[in-house]
Amino acid sequence: QELAEEVLNKEVYHASYKNGTVVACDDKHITVSFSGSAHSFQFPKGVEEYLKADDPELQQKIEVCIENSDQ
Repeated sequence: QELAEEVLNKEVYHASYKNGTVVACDDKHITVSFSGSAHSFQFPKGVEEYLKADDPELQQKIEVCIENSDQ
């Protein structure tokens, strides 16, 4: 839950949609606005597959969260 709050309003990148801003996040989903169009992804797994945080420190925290969720 702490990480979900930390990603709110952060910039992320998606290969197809390009740059976007996290507008909502909970322990299961993350919603990102790309040029005014919102798209939801599984959290944290969808982040690993589709999104990359612009902030390297935040990206590392997300990767640790993903690793911990796999265990």
